[in-house]
Amino acid sequence: MEIDCDDDEPLITIANAFVREKKPPEQERLNETWEETDDEPLISIIRSAKIQAPRIDISSSSEDGVELPSTFPPRRNKRKRNNQLDRTTASSTAAARTQERVYKEHESKLNNILAANGFYKVNVPSDGNCFFDSASRHLDGMDPLALRAYLCDHMESSFAAYLDFLSCEEDDNERYLSYFYNVGQLRNPGTWCNDAADLLPMALADWSGRQVKIFTSDPYKPVLVVVPGDSDGDLAPITLSLLQVEAAHYEPVVEIPRPVIGGRVTPVPRELPQVESPRQQGPFYTPPTKQLYRERTAVPTGWKKNCRKRLRLEGKEYTSESGNIKRAKSVQHVNCQNCRFGCNKITSEERQNIFQAFYALTSYERQKDFICSNVQEQSTRTLCDEGEPVPKKRQVCRSFSFSVDGHKERVCKKMFLATLDIGDAYVDHALRHSQHGSFTGRERRGRHQPHNKSQENEVERAKKHIESFPVVESHYTRKDSKRKYLAANLNITKMYQLHKTESQKEGVDCVSTRAYRSIFNKNYNLSFHVPKKDQCAKCNLYSTKAKSGTITEEEQELFNEHMQKKEEAKKEKERDKERAKKDPSLHVITVDMQAVLQTPCGAVSQLYYKRKLSVFNFTTYSLADGKATCYTWDETEAKRGACEIATCLLMYIASLPSHVKDVILYSDCCGGQNRNQYLATCFMHAVNTIPNINSITHKYLEPGHTQLECDSMHSAITCAKKNTPIFTPSGWNIVFRQARRQKPYMVMPLKHKDVLDFKQVAHSRVRNTKTDIQGHKVKWLNIRTLQFRKGMDDLMFFKYSHTHEDYRTLRLVGSAKRRRPDLTKPLPRLYSNTLPISGAKKRDLLSLCASEIIPSEHHAFYEALAVSTSAKDKLAEPDANEPDQDTD
Repeated sequence: MEIDCDDDEPLITIANAFVREKKPPEQERLNETWEETDDEPLISIIRSAKIQAPRIDISSSSEDGVELPSTFPPRRNKRKRNNQLDRTTASSTAAARTQERVYKEHESKLNNILAANGFYKVNVPSDGNCFFDSASRHLDGMDPLALRAYLCDHMESSFAAYLDFLSCEEDDNERYLSYFYNVGQLRNPGTWCNDAADLLPMALADWSGRQVKIFTSDPYKPVLVVVPGDSDGDLAPITLSLLQVEAAHYEPVVEIPRPVIGGRVTPVPRELPQVESPRQQGPFYTPPTKQLYRERTAVPTGWKKNCRKRLRLEGKEYTSESGNIKRAKSVQHVNCQNCRFGCNKITSEERQNIFQAFYALTSYERQKDFICSNVQEQSTRTLCDEGEPVPKKRQVCRSFSFSVDGHKERVCKKMFLATLDIGDAYVDHALRHSQHGSFTGRERRGRHQPHNKSQENEVERAKKHIESFPVVESHYTRKDSKRKYLAANLNITKMYQLHKTESQKEGVDCVSTRAYRSIFNKNYNLSFHVPKKDQCAKCNLYSTKAKSGTITEEEQELFNEHMQKKEEAKKEKERDKERAKKDPSLHVITVDMQAVLQTPCGAVSQLYYKRKLSVFNFTTYSLADGKATCYTWDETEAKRGACEIATCLLMYIASLPSHVKDVILYSDCCGGQNRNQYLATCFMHAVNTIPNINSITHKYLEPGHTQLECDSMHSAITCAKKNTPIFTPSGWNIVFRQARRQKPYMVMPLKHKDVLDFKQVAHSRVRNTKTDIQGHKVKWLNIRTLQFRKGMDDLMFFKYSHTHEDYRTLRLVGSAKRRRPDLTKPLPRLYSNTLPISGAKKRDLLSLCASEIIPSEHHAFYEALAVSTSAKDKLAEPDANEPDQDTD
């Protein structure tokens, strides 16, 4: 091998050429050392790498004029340079692998969030134009270069709105010059990495008047929403994805096409899973004003008989009501070689077009009109035989024709019937009910009065019997619900048996079981479900004693105080709600944990006898705009404790827009989840690390009356789940997302790597939770308001009521003389791996896989679940147990 190099080319280039030409074999490390000479660096590198170089021709000499030898004498046992090269190579390989692993983790996190919310990202090249290329796809295909110019013009003309966001520490003049210099550089195609690029999402929102929603790979800021400054942002948001590894890379985000029940299914991209919508998410929209009743809304397009009718009108194959398969219609062959009308002048392609045009008329009446317009009837001429008319079977003569290229072409009867694949009876019926060339009849199928229809007097007696049962109104757990509740020990079957017995005693007939159930469902908005969160121990005890007349004055005072606190909490929430609607810098939410969800779930009876995975759903609901978020995970990713709740709240607060300065949360008084030092540590960390947040206030409702707007989310999810089989925990994401048609819930899947260990943080940073600065004992169970303020990182302010009393102060980090911990240092993770389940639970899940109750495409998920002998199965905590933890 010969290598030519210039005078100024370093000798290490020659060594690299040798290394690329022939990689040295792996060598064992030697302890021998050698001294490197200044005049032979190339010989040292080559010999230390054991590269056999028979001869090297170098066209020029070294800088000092010393000519290098053509062959190098062997120098053994001198491998110091080779060891250094090995260490450098190993370090570079490890760094590359770490970077690749981090990239895959970020991409997987981003894909999970997008899939959970029904989106997927479209790949665009990383050429410095990815932001403009991605945003232009949401702007009616605007040219990316034109969008770059428009945004730069907007940033220059409205520099006062963005100048303060420029990250530089110079004075005003230097910052002004730096701003315009960066914007000017940003005009060049392919330019991205400068200070002005970070302002582009804000500029895009202001310029377009639309919200910019960015899904990021940051685990604690999964969604960033940029609100336009001079617009309400009512238009559809511009959705983008941001992969934050080393250099930011934007890609456009589009919605996964949702399948339509009872119609054509929009194709979903190949790399995305095919999903099934919940049953009630049909291609119809409920009117805003309608009668409330229990029975589900009918979807006639999906009925079997209507499907058969549609297929029959379209000429397609269908199965009749008796189970017989009817073949599809097609153009039939006919021999018209000797036809006197010359039917062969119509080609096969023209016959096929006529056939398709006929069956494209998917209406019974229009198809009959086609027959009437193409078949003409004329009276036949009567011949006389010795003065008497000759008898004939038919008094009319029919002429058949087709319209070809705008001209009527007469054909014979055989050609006409064979082209449309119909019979004589079809034509006869159309002509018998025609007038002036149009069909005047109508389809009569299904329009008769049912022979078994219930009598009106029987229906009225059934209604009176249903109305005779006492009902109770619902509370404001589901604030928009008008449903009333019957006793929990009743059901429709039992009610019908009572009605039937009563009718027999009176000697009158009654409606059937099916008719009674239909009357109950269609005419009344009643239910047998008793909401468990309605039960308040204090109110129930007072009600019981009030009926028996044994209430003392002290008990009456306690009850009055209890009701007063309930009304104070309710009014406080309404005041904060109205403030949030008027003040964009104030963000008020309600938070709550939904009852444990089970996976898999469905209508198969075997599922009731098997252990199932638990799925958790932590919900947040914004009172100002009604936007809601679901943070969901299963028992293999995390548990259901204070650290998980705190992590979800930290992710939510970190994702709020930059104009939000103050946050107020409302929740129940569950001590294990919402009212503890670990959640206080989370708020203390958030208010000191999130730049735009000035204060965080957590308010608790009165125990036993913790009705929140989040309960409406739980109710909608329960309704969307009905009759929808779910086989894996990720299947719940589809139900969450489609539980509300308007403003769908945002879904955030939580992984074990996302959960932070706030217990460890509290134990290391929080040193005082019992005594306030005035020396009084802190009664955590009586706290109704917690508050944390920026700049007061070691203080927690609290009150025991929702009135305007002064805040008390608790110094969480202890005395000021002691060394104060760093509240901004990174937080540790709670879990390093996924959590195992018990062996019995996995055996039950695998048995469901073996019996094909769980489809085969989901078997790999259950087979990969980790098992531990120390893992114990626990019963799911229903709503009935929540009031026990929700009391003082």
